[in-house]
Amino acid sequence: MLKIRASQIFIRTPEEAAAIKKELDADLPFLQGVEKYSVCPSKEKEGDLGWMDESNLGESFGLTLTLEDKGKVFGPIHSPY
Repeated sequence: MLKIRASQIFIRTPEEAAAIKKELDADLPFLQGVEKYSVCPSKEKEGDLGWMDESNLGESFGLTLTLEDKGKVFGPIHSPY
């Protein structure tokens, strides 16, 4: 079983998410995106959500990841949080 360390840029609207994703795809460093845009307390920890089992990632975010996905940015992802 994989252990996943997840980080987030938490924002409020799908439009903001799409705009930030474009910036990330255009080489905005993830940590700069967190500092500039995130509105969640995890911002103080560079967006870090900690370690979780891959099954929890699927339940929480609807993702299935492999070792080849290491370091990739996914999203926008709508979550209940």
